[in-house]
Amino acid sequence: MGKQIRRLTALQLCNFCGFNEFRHSKDRKKKSHYLLMGVLWIFVILILILYMAGMDITCVVLGMPKLIPLMSATIVCLVILFFSILKAGSIIFGMKDYEMLMALPMSKQAIIISRFLTMYVNNLGLGILVMLPGIIIYAVAVRPGVLYYLFIILGTLLLPLLPITIATLIGAGITAISARMKHKSLISGFLTVLIGLAAVIFSMKLQTINLNISEQAVENMAETMSVQMGRMYPPAMWLADAATEGSVFKFLLFAGVSFAIFAVMVSLVSHYFVKINDALRAKESGKSADIHKLKVNSVLKTLYKKEWKRFLASGVYVANAAIGDALMVVLAVALYFAGVGKTESLLQLQGLLPCIYPYALCFMMAVMPTTAIAFSMEGRQWWLTKSLPVRNKDIVNSKILVNLTLAFPCYVIAEIFSCMAIKTDIFGYISLILIPLVFMILSSVSGLAINLVFPVFDWENEAKVVKQSAAIMVSMLVNMILVVIPVIASLALYQVSPIFSSVMIMIIWIILTIVLYQLILKKDLRVIG
Repeated sequence: MGKQIRRLTALQLCNFCGFNEFRHSKDRKKKSHYLLMGVLWIFVILILILYMAGMDITCVVLGMPKLIPLMSATIVCLVILFFSILKAGSIIFGMKDYEMLMALPMSKQAIIISRFLTMYVNNLGLGILVMLPGIIIYAVAVRPGVLYYLFIILGTLLLPLLPITIATLIGAGITAISARMKHKSLISGFLTVLIGLAAVIFSMKLQTINLNISEQAVENMAETMSVQMGRMYPPAMWLADAATEGSVFKFLLFAGVSFAIFAVMVSLVSHYFVKINDALRAKESGKSADIHKLKVNSVLKTLYKKEWKRFLASGVYVANAAIGDALMVVLAVALYFAGVGKTESLLQLQGLLPCIYPYALCFMMAVMPTTAIAFSMEGRQWWLTKSLPVRNKDIVNSKILVNLTLAFPCYVIAEIFSCMAIKTDIFGYISLILIPLVFMILSSVSGLAINLVFPVFDWENEAKVVKQSAAIMVSMLVNMILVVIPVIASLALYQVSPIFSSVMIMIIWIILTIVLYQLILKKDLRVIG
């Protein structure tokens, strides 16, 4: 079985990362795409390393170096847990190759373990990148013994195991619950977003607790934060204690729990693997067509319905695209109940919240517009769409309308709570309403423009497009830059003329939207892909 696991894992990793296509493809465009993707990943990795190094150095400066291993391990586990929930179901219960694999002389355990290992290897890289700065900085600051290096290195290799298995349990539960429902992908996406929102709210609650500690607790900040993070994720505390104190018992406890939960998870998934996959493959019996109920729609409405159905057909797509809009509502509701005064005090933004807040709503919408992968999600069926005798404008508008359909209701709810929470003048209310609205349209158009530059149609797993495509990464970076720069400009001009800065930003956004939209319409979609 070991040989089967190695071969399946290697094959899935090569396909998941696109290594085989980059190595063997003779298409220069595809090779350039992968090279650019590599450059983007290097950029993101450098930012991540610098961010973690900054946090670790801060701990040393504040005299809390012992907090570094615990903080790093907690961040690794929580990030892996959150992002693995979003893709665990599609990787473990991947349907594209299910029938082919089940027909081969391979054991179910080998298939399942190989898929767990695929997730493990992908998340191990993240774990190493987050842990490495802390490992080095702690070693330089404290100069620990040999046991520190032994436990922290082995612990880093084991660290992703537990959050992956927990995420898979949640992901499998979501898949199992939604498998026999009529709108299974929509239910799956909704449950995933719900879990994500619960995690964000829990994190906000923890931050609130940290900001209200007593003076005595401030003097023992390292111990206070250690206790809080230990309660949040005890295995991280076990690993940190093992590394900093040389506790063999704590390390064996951490390693034993990680392996035990992994073994239990493999056993459970192996037992229900076929049943869950059979349920996912089950189709609803269709009704016979009734010619009297057939309707004639406009081209745009027909294409819009097709796009909307495609969006709802993918739970991973729904969950990732909806999380930002849902967070926008959570932010507005939280502001309404917490109050502007308390929020400004907590964030140390006395008097500046009305200036920054509209851009905070924009920042949430920048997470992932549906248009960033609207073309890519067509996959190998893209040739059907581009061969239709319809205008490019209708295809483009249908994809933009899907993102607006998802974002606009959340925007309206967020604006209602925001306007009730923030007391300002007429211009302040106009800015609060128009700035997020203009950005919503801009992000929809910019996402589509970016996806036309970085299309991916030959994917096997939806998670590759939704989680790893260059279009997603570039869209997030561009949208966040489009938000951060106006925030800096607004703060710089706030005392001079807040009206002028807001008006100029909206004018620039509108011009940029029009320019990008016209460039998209001029693009010959028939040559894409």
